[in-house]
Amino acid sequence: MKKITLLIAAFCLSYASNAQEKLTIQGQTGLALPYTDVKDFSYTGLNHNIILGTGLGYYLDENNQSRIRFDLMAGKMASSSDLVAWDNQFFETNVSFEYNILSLIDEGTKFKLNLRAGVGMAIFTARAIDRQTRVLISEVPANFNSQRAFEWGNFGLLGANFSFPLSERLALDLGYNHRFMFSQNLDALPSSSNDTYGVVTVGLTASLKSGKNPKTVEIEPEVLNDLRTRVKVYESLESERESERISNIEMQNLELGAQVELLKNEIDSIKLSKDQANKEANTSDVLLDMPANVAKFRVVVASLATKARAEQFVVKSGLSMSDVEIFYIDNIKSYRVVIGSSDKRAEADQILKRAKNAFKDAWLAQF
Repeated sequence: MKKITLLIAAFCLSYASNAQEKLTIQGQTGLALPYTDVKDFSYTGLNHNIILGTGLGYYLDENNQSRIRFDLMAGKMASSSDLVAWDNQFFETNVSFEYNILSLIDEGTKFKLNLRAGVGMAIFTARAIDRQTRVLISEVPANFNSQRAFEWGNFGLLGANFSFPLSERLALDLGYNHRFMFSQNLDALPSSSNDTYGVVTVGLTASLKSGKNPKTVEIEPEVLNDLRTRVKVYESLESERESERISNIEMQNLELGAQVELLKNEIDSIKLSKDQANKEANTSDVLLDMPANVAKFRVVVASLATKARAEQFVVKSGLSMSDVEIFYIDNIKSYRVVIGSSDKRAEADQILKRAKNAFKDAWLAQF
């Protein structure tokens, strides 16, 4: 249960951290422009058409091109005709979606031209007066018709705004957004159609992101140093293991090379032995008839093409150079390794018998 709780807490913290990276806060001011049946701004005795607002936003994509925003706004607006003047104080809240259409042309652009659409609700009070006498003609809400202190109405919102980056986390916004009211009481006067109003704004949007890559993980310096030390130790161990592995491979290659060379020597010896046997079969009578001081019976354990190979055979066979003799036989172009010689055939046979314990292919030759 504790593990599940910790996992849920870690997920919540991670989500909250990522969500904060996408949050924005905006502030704005500007002018409210009413569009009603009475829309002459020549009467100077009315309040100025000014608004103030703030809100939050949340980017929906990785490139911060689309955003959901929530705004609160308060303001005053007024208008007049030749006979009537009216003013209005209002508070509104709206939720809207905006998308940067410049990203369709250039995905890497830092400038934004956002199209915006949404819905909202406004609460307001309004009064209309006779312009000449300043006598109240009507007001919203009507005191005799309702106990409410304000009137309310819903609206649809359409608009656009241009965003100019000032820094990595701050942008200047200029925009116009129009409210299509589902009400006729904005100017406190009867009308045959619903009233509307627009808002021209200038403001700032600040991103709450930290400026750090959300895919990176922060690590305490002590932990980082410990990790680096561990990595160095592991790298050192791995390097030693790799060196040892390479040494083992090289040793195995040397052993294999030695075995291959030994096999080559044995093959050469067998080939030369066969050749020698054939030649000796043809010359044995001549050799046997040679004087004793000229030829001996010799026990041959190898016959190789070069002296170096003959010496290599001696070393690999575990023999000492003092234990053997190497003779070059000119008529067969071969170096023979001899481990024993005798003038008498019987003694030579005994030497051959003992030699076959270590060299099964040893043979007896007279030269």
